[in-house]
Amino acid sequence: MIRVSLSLALPAALLLAACETYAPPAPGATPYGTVSGGQQGEGPAAESTILEIQQRLNSQGYDAGPEDGIMGPRTRTAIQAYQADHALVPDGVPDEDLIQRLRAGVGERRSGEPAADDGGWVDPSV
Repeated sequence: MIRVSLSLALPAALLLAACETYAPPAPGATPYGTVSGGQQGEGPAAESTILEIQQRLNSQGYDAGPEDGIMGPRTRTAIQAYQADHALVPDGVPDEDLIQRLRAGVGERRSGEPAADDGGWVDPSV
């Protein structure tokens, strides 16, 4: 009987410890971190920032999905691909550095990806 009690005691203690240290996220917080100027990843200002990131990623050949201002998995994956291609830590976080780099790289296109303006493929050898 002692074995059963001890085998239940450890998981119960761990669960209790986890509950005591858990702090709910701040209102408007997302698992994707912060965006421009420290804004949380939700709300009108953040939506416009995510929308800009999506537009710039898509125009540069990174598939960020629909340009809707929502930080979804395709947007996160596109950010990670952009970061990896530009020797950045591919964490997928839409931070101010990412926005500035995207703004500076207008017109750049990821090699071998479909071009949004002509519907064709970019020749990687060019």
